[in-house]
Amino acid sequence: MNAFQSEAVTEGETLQDLVRYYAGDGGAALRAAARLYRERPCRRLAFAGMGSSYSAPFAVLDELAEGGIPAVAVTAHKLGQNRSVLVAPDTLVVGISKSGATRELLELADALGPDAGAISIVNRLDSDLAKRSNVSLAMRAGFETQIASKSFLCSVAVLNLLAAELTGASMPDRLGWLQAVALWAQTYLAKVAKGEGDLPNSIWACTHMDIVASGPSFSTAYKSALVAREVPRIFASAIDCADYAHGWAKAIGPGYLGVVLAPEYRSRTIEERAVGQILDRGGEVVLITGSSVPADRRTAILQHPAVPESVAPVAQAVLLDAMIGAMANVARH
Repeated sequence: MNAFQSEAVTEGETLQDLVRYYAGDGGAALRAAARLYRERPCRRLAFAGMGSSYSAPFAVLDELAEGGIPAVAVTAHKLGQNRSVLVAPDTLVVGISKSGATRELLELADALGPDAGAISIVNRLDSDLAKRSNVSLAMRAGFETQIASKSFLCSVAVLNLLAAELTGASMPDRLGWLQAVALWAQTYLAKVAKGEGDLPNSIWACTHMDIVASGPSFSTAYKSALVAREVPRIFASAIDCADYAHGWAKAIGPGYLGVVLAPEYRSRTIEERAVGQILDRGGEVVLITGSSVPADRRTAILQHPAVPESVAPVAQAVLLDAMIGAMANVARH
């Protein structure tokens, strides 16, 4: 296995450790974050990060909006540049950084000043970003030398727990969904480590990959396109599923792979339309879904546990990390 694979195959154990932590002592930090939001008082959230930390909050934006909490997710650079517009007195800023030392986030924290309400999600609670925050939530990703694999999963998991705490959703249910994904990931990734993982044949000749998703799943699409460019170094893009019909499929040719993320895959949906467009133009398709979909010779299907839309990005990332890690072992010219 390459270095990325060696870290990615531990994602199940890492996620299980995170669930145990927040079911116990870590729950106090979640409650403190919710108190900060209510007592300031705040009416909206602004998430900030860079790279995969920028896309992780997409997983919970819909849930927060449905719970009466407007939220935006922008790069830390943009939030810093436009803070007078995007950060009102009733805005709670949530900064996400594995290292807790991301330059753009530290500059944002300094620009906001000590009186601004701020939460950080970091892998190191002694980091500079954590020291500049009112409340810090532990990422619990452990040691990581490669581009975000475990840290992205952990960020999305913590964001799910924070969203549940803020909206009043059932915390035991949310922890239970994450635990189910962790146990499934352990079993699946143990097979991958032994070379027995169910990986699509279409990945071996892939030179260009579009990852097509909408809503919460776009968090994993964006992150995985970045990883595909950095690890196997193939051309990769993340495209909104509804927008895919507007010309994106016209560049399909030899070596093209379309990965469609659909937590619930049904007929007559934009996800089914995207699959059809790719196949009609001669492309290869991998469908990642929580639904039970009949086997199809033209489409490789990777199934994860059926979980709520906000949790699905965690499971999707496990499958995509296994795929992309394997692709890095193929010589490309």
